[in-house]
Amino acid sequence: MTDEFTTPGEKPQRQPGEFRRRGTDGPPYITSLTETKARGGTAAERIAAAEAAGIDLAAAAAAAGRGIKVSGKLAAELLGPEPASEVYARPSSLGEEIGNSFNLIKWKERQVAHGIALEPGVLDRLNGIDPDDEKDTLDGIVAHAHEMAGSSNAANRGTYVHLLTEWADAGMVGTPPYSDPAFNLTNKMIDAVAVGWLKLLTDNNMTVLSSEANVVNDYARAAGSLDRHVICTTRLQFGLDDDAKIIAAGTAIVLDIKTSTLHPDANGLPSYWAGYPIQLYTYATGVAYDPDNDQGENRGRSPWPYTVSSDHAVIAHLDIPALLNGDGAIWSLIYADLTVGKVGLDAVLAAKAYGSIAKTAFAMSPYETIVATATPDPVAHIDRRKTLETKYLTLTDADRAAFVALGIDMADLDAVAAGLAAVDPIDQVAPPTPITKPEPVAKQPTLAATTDEGVIDAEGRKLLEPLYAKLDGVQMAWLSDIAADAQRAGAGLGLKEHATERRLAIVTGIVTFAAEFIGVANSHHRTEADQMFRAVLAVVVGGDIAWSAAFSPGQIIASLNVEAARKMRGVVALLTTAAVEVGFTDDGRPRISTNLAAIAA
Repeated sequence: MTDEFTTPGEKPQRQPGEFRRRGTDGPPYITSLTETKARGGTAAERIAAAEAAGIDLAAAAAAAGRGIKVSGKLAAELLGPEPASEVYARPSSLGEEIGNSFNLIKWKERQVAHGIALEPGVLDRLNGIDPDDEKDTLDGIVAHAHEMAGSSNAANRGTYVHLLTEWADAGMVGTPPYSDPAFNLTNKMIDAVAVGWLKLLTDNNMTVLSSEANVVNDYARAAGSLDRHVICTTRLQFGLDDDAKIIAAGTAIVLDIKTSTLHPDANGLPSYWAGYPIQLYTYATGVAYDPDNDQGENRGRSPWPYTVSSDHAVIAHLDIPALLNGDGAIWSLIYADLTVGKVGLDAVLAAKAYGSIAKTAFAMSPYETIVATATPDPVAHIDRRKTLETKYLTLTDADRAAFVALGIDMADLDAVAAGLAAVDPIDQVAPPTPITKPEPVAKQPTLAATTDEGVIDAEGRKLLEPLYAKLDGVQMAWLSDIAADAQRAGAGLGLKEHATERRLAIVTGIVTFAAEFIGVANSHHRTEADQMFRAVLAVVVGGDIAWSAAFSPGQIIASLNVEAARKMRGVVALLTTAAVEVGFTDDGRPRISTNLAAIAA
């Protein structure tokens, strides 16, 4: 959640009483009880510190002998080293060391997919990227996707609920804290949350002793701000049977506010909350900490003015889904057994200790066993021309008649087949080529919609009707996507009023392709079929454009002139007869040919 009065990009300033942190919102720095460092500060600050400590610098300089003056250096020597700072963990993150993060990881992956779906243009930044050398760029794309998906909304909304409870504790005076529109909270919802919080305290006879107090736990090496210390003025009971948990009247306990979704198990107990008892135990066994006065004998630490239970704590849970559904603010009080939290904390510390020594379990041998890779056997030459000619000559008269009925000149097919036969073999095993990082593309390829060419052919349109009748829903959906993209690119494919030669060639080609390569009736998945169609387009417009993520097949179709449209139709026709064999590139893309420039349309 951002402050509406903070200048964008401005570095937040630490307020009095707040922890010093690593980075903008990183883990806290805590003054060490044992570690020291050379005294810092300006000369004036060190002299002032010495005088505040009762050191007579002038007398010390005179006693030291000739040439010694009152200075910051002298003050630093007399004061001695100052306490060093150490980075402590957040109590809320301790459970991550031993928790099962599978569901969290899967949620984050889904959020990235959702964010990219909302703004697919972000994928353009992936063109030519090296995932090993450009991790920062990839991290930035992931962060942007999370932002688009609103991944931080739930956490920020939880922080806002904490602010609302503080406003309620202060008497709900004035307007409530600013609510980000992304939280989807109405004024009635905001009031219900605050009133519900106060009613929860009243219903359970709890009185607040402290709020948002800084706490440090040197045993756990963790520090943070706990939500509340409360005292129970009457006995609290959780459960009704012999296993009921009891908190005696007059007990001071930690209360933590949670807004994360509660997923009850078969017994109605929370799932995925394994880290919470550890967090609460860390708070309950910590001491107060003053970050503005942490240089004295106790380094900012002091005991609480009351005894906090290390056996019991409670969670005040707000049901956010119910609130957003209009069911009201539903607060629940949930008991937490801190003896379980202690077991968890000890397990966390043991895991951290293991992590620090894990590498010492290994030792490397000074010897290596090396076996050279075998030289591949030479590949026998395949006479591609003879193979293709044999297949092409097997076309029956019925095949040729079907092509003619679709408006395809057999001379077109003869020219395409001859060109394919002249190409070097495309599926022989070749020695692997070194993988090199591609040079950055200075300028992405561009497309422009082509105006319709050729005469109007009303009779040719009728030849397509039998083909249309055979298409299923999946095939028609693919055709609709292609046509819609072409229309958006400025070159529609409608034939009712504009059955030009160019449009007929394009529509015949894509309808034939859909009938053969898309749908339940064949073995090609939609994604595989899309790749095969791009391979067809690569023969016509070249691989740079056909395989560019910047253009959809429909956009490329919109750019074809009448000659290119005829060529596309001819390549599709040959594919349907098995007169062309398809190979694959090293990265798995289908490839029909890469050297057909001499083919006549």
